[in-house]
Formats: sequence, structure tokens, C-alpha cells
Amino acid sequence: MVDALYRFPSNFLWGTATAAHHVEGDLTNSWSAWEDEGGHVWDNQKAGRACEWRFGRWREDFDRIAELNNNSHRLSVEWSRIQPDENTWDDEALAEYSEMIDGLLERGIQPMVTLHHFTNPLWIENDNGWLNPKTVDRFVRFTEVVMDALGDRVKLWCTFNEPMVYAVQAYLVAYFSPGRRNPWRMYDCAELMLRAHAAAYRVIKQKIQRLRSD
Repeated sequence: MVDALYRFPSNFLWGTATAAHHVEGDLTNSWSAWEDEGGHVWDNQKAGRACEWRFGRWREDFDRIAELNNNSHRLSVEWSRIQPDENTWDDEALAEYSEMIDGLLERGIQPMVTLHHFTNPLWIENDNGWLNPKTVDRFVRFTEVVMDALGDRVKLWCTFNEPMVYAVQAYLVAYFSPGRRNPWRMYDCAELMLRAHAAAYRVIKQKIQRLRSD
């Protein structure tokens, strides 16, 4: 019998992942409205203050990530915080995410940013969400704003977390907001998310190439 020792590559990323709705807390302009209606979430549970990242406790968790010898972490940015309504961009929210990115890098942890992890701002939901073609352009603009704020330090990007999970849960089995049961709308949602992914991908690639050439 041959004895062999297998090693992971030196640049292998050992990571963890979070979603803004799961950890930030006090998010009142997105999925929280779906939770507040009651009857949608098991036992009517609510995210509430969650893990209190919005109140600075991300530092404790980033320390734990470092203690676990992870060298990467994927986090999402909450669209409803960064763009609370169609004509408003929240610089304070962007600054907080920027501080988080710096916090990861200071601990030797490579950040990966997810732009959409299941949640939409209420103003998007109220305008027919991912069944409205305008949402594609709006998501692309959101991508541009986030890239301008974080792209100088973030090398890894994820446009959508599990887009087909979102489409199925939101428009087929109705476990996610807006809770519709229509297979045709599920396909419409999936198509628009695919179009948004392709357009956002181009924005990300262009901005990264520009930053590398500067």
C-alpha cells in the first residue's frame, strides 16, 4: 500500500459566510415587513436585532473567524440600507460596510461580498420586485455604487446568492416574500435575475480592470 500526504494549495480559502438579514439586526425596510405581517415564518419568528452587527458586534465575530484560522469570509450588503428609497443613497451605511471590509483585511481575512442575498428594499417590492424589468437596471446601479465604495479592497464578488432558490421560494412555493404561487412568474423572476447577473458581472469586471490599471 502506498502512503500519500495530500495538502490543500497554499492559496486555498477556508471561509465562513453570513447574510445581512441574518446578522445585522434592526432592518426595517426589507424582509422585515414580510415577517411583521405574521403567518409567513415558522412560529412568527423575526430577525429583530439578530447578531447585532449593525451595532458594532461584527468585530467580535470577525475575531472569532480569525481564531478559527479562516482566511476568508463572505458577507452580504443590505440593499435596503444602502438605497432606502429610489432617490436616496445612504453614505453612512456604505461607510459602515467599508469599515467591515477593513476589519476583515486587518485580521488577514479576504472578504467576498454578496450583492443580493434574498432581500429587496420595500420600494423595490412595492414596484413588483423581480417581476419588473426596471429592477434589472436598478440592481446594476446598486452594483456600481457598492463597487465604487468597496471595489478598491474587495477582489471576490457574488452577484446573487442562490437565485433559483429565491425564484422558487418567492414565486412557486411562497415561502419567501412576496409569497406568490405561480410557476410562470417564477420563470419571469429567474429570467430577470439572470439578466441582472450578466449586467452586474460586466460592471464588476470593468471596474476591477480599471482599478488594476490605475
